[in-house]
Amino acid sequence: MVALTAEQRKELLRLARYTLEAYVTSGVFLSYDPEDPALAVPRAAFVTLTRKTELRGCVGSISADQPLYHCVMDSAIAAATQDRRFPPVRAEELREITIHISVLSALRRISHIGEIELGCHGLVVGLGTARGILLPQVPIDYGWDVQRFAEQTCRKAGLDPSAWSQNAVMEVFTTDAFCEP
Repeated sequence: MVALTAEQRKELLRLARYTLEAYVTSGVFLSYDPEDPALAVPRAAFVTLTRKTELRGCVGSISADQPLYHCVMDSAIAAATQDRRFPPVRAEELREITIHISVLSALRRISHIGEIELGCHGLVVGLGTARGILLPQVPIDYGWDVQRFAEQTCRKAGLDPSAWSQNAVMEVFTTDAFCEP
């Protein structure tokens, strides 16, 4: 995975903030044309919103099917308005929201959970049309071991927690993760 520069990270965080504020306060989707061509390369990303250190929304894409800047913009809006676990973010919450961005590497299929490096790898578990994803920081934040990480990713997909050890497909990825100060 190619890491972004400090300036590219700052630009994506600024873009996510402006996009989030414009959409939540007025329903406007900003127009943006990046000067840095690296931000227009198709990449997958997730935007996580926290409020006073508590999760407030997390949405993204595991497919690199749109320019990175556009994925970040879409994900910022979706994290604020479409995460089914939370009500939509309100304008009065915006100053308490912190934006975290995770830019994903390509997915790599694995055959056993022993290949997962906690804190380094995110995990995707899928079976049929069911698919769950957890970012690399999740098992660290919750103090999970590798097996618990796999089980929780299965649960997120709506699968039996043991599906990882049976017939589910497992893929790992790394992230370039950064957040607002």
